[in-house]
Amino acid sequence: MVRWNGTVGGSKRADGGVSAGARPYSELSVVSLVRDMEVDGRTFPAGARGTVVAAYADGKGYEVEFFEPTHGLVTVEAEDLAG
Repeated sequence: MVRWNGTVGGSKRADGGVSAGARPYSELSVVSLVRDMEVDGRTFPAGARGTVVAAYADGKGYEVEFFEPTHGLVTVEAEDLAG
């Protein structure tokens, strides 16, 4: 599991908001990855679908539980998700 450190690479605006294209998701939203992610030696491929279980820093990051093809609880930046 990856822990949220409060920073969002590249998506933070000068006013502290989320960049254009990133949108806030509510808990229990179904989302998918827009790029492959490697976490703790496991690959979560682009298109993997999961459920938002927590939101951090006003929607800049999310804890998402993925089931297939790889199961895991992963902290993901908003810019890496699509609804």
